[in-house]
Amino acid sequence: MSEIDQSMDMYPQMMLDGNALAGRLQTIFGVEMTATSIICAQCRGTSVMGELRAFTQSPGIVLLCPTCEGRCFGWCRLPGRRSLMRGASCI
Repeated sequence: MSEIDQSMDMYPQMMLDGNALAGRLQTIFGVEMTATSIICAQCRGTSVMGELRAFTQSPGIVLLCPTCEGRCFGWCRLPGRRSLMRGASCI
């Protein structure tokens, strides 16, 4: 199996749903966010934060649209600062 095939097999294993990040999202936004509606900027699909596909195997988190896999939200903690990366058109 090639390196690319192996990395594609890891994709579903690394994925959580947005509900797994409920505590972290509440820390970022100050309120419970898993039931909050979000509109994907790429496909215009509407989901709730808890339905987004979550990846946490990095210095931050990335939440992807469950329909088109476009980036809806990202958060990264860097030395001395935190960065939000928005990809949703509306939260």
